[in-house]
Amino acid sequence: MNQHLTENDLSNYTLNMLTDADREMLSRHLQICPTCRAALAEKIQQQAEIQACLDAEIATLSPSSRMTFEAIAPAMLKSRRANRSHAYLDFFRAYGPALAAATGVILAVAGLFRNVTWPAVGLQQNHSLTLPFTAGIMFSLPVLSHYGQNALQRRPLAWMWVVSLALWLGTAVLGLYEIALLREMVLRAYIRFGPPSSLLLQQAQALGSWGVFFMGALWVAVVIGGGEFHYRHAGQQASWRLFGLTVLVQLSLLALPLLI
Repeated sequence: MNQHLTENDLSNYTLNMLTDADREMLSRHLQICPTCRAALAEKIQQQAEIQACLDAEIATLSPSSRMTFEAIAPAMLKSRRANRSHAYLDFFRAYGPALAAATGVILAVAGLFRNVTWPAVGLQQNHSLTLPFTAGIMFSLPVLSHYGQNALQRRPLAWMWVVSLALWLGTAVLGLYEIALLREMVLRAYIRFGPPSSLLLQQAQALGSWGVFFMGALWVAVVIGGGEFHYRHAGQQASWRLFGLTVLVQLSLLALPLLI
C-alpha cells in the first residue's frame, strides 16, 4: 500500500471496525509510514477527547423528577395490565377453539337424548332445536378461526388433535339427531302434500323407516371416512375445510323445520 490511509480507514482502525485481514494490512502500512502514524495518533486523541466530554456531560446530569417511582408507577401498572390482557387473549386464541368444540359435543349429546326416541329413531312431540342448533354454532367457531390457516403441511399441535376429535365426535352425534329430524321432515312433507287417509299415514311411516335405514348407512360411511381423513390431515387446511362444509350442511338441515 503506497497511498496514505484515508479518514475512514483511520476511524475504522481506531474503533476496531476492521476485519483481521484489513487490520493486518493497515498495521503493515503504519509501520513504514510516519505520516499515517501521526494521523492515527491525532485520531486517537480526538476520540479520547470526545469520550472525556461525554463522560463529563453524563456526570453532570441528574435524573428528572418525572423518573421517580411514584411518577412511573402508573405507567408500569398500565403496561402490566396490558400484558395480562394480551396473555388472556392469547390463552383464548389457543384454547378457545377446544373449549367451544367440547361445549358443542355436550350440547349435541344433550339434544340427542332429550329429543330423540329409540328405537323408532323419531323426534319427541316436545322436541326443540335449541340444543342442536347451538351445538352447530359452537362447532362453527373453531372452524371459522382456523379455516384460512395452516395451509402448510406441518405437524399438528396437541390441542389441534383435541379440537379435531371433538369436532368429529360432535358432528357425528349431531348427525344422529338429524337422521330423526329428516325422518320427521319426510313424514311431514308426505302427509302435507298427499290426500289425507290412513293408508297415506302407513305409507309415510314405511317411507320414514326406509329413510332411516339409508340415512343410517350414509351416516356410518361419512363418520368412518371423515374420521380417517381428519386423522391424516389433522390441523391442515383440508381438514378445516371439510369440517366447515360439514357444519354448514348440518346447520342447513337444522333449518329445514322452518321451511316445511
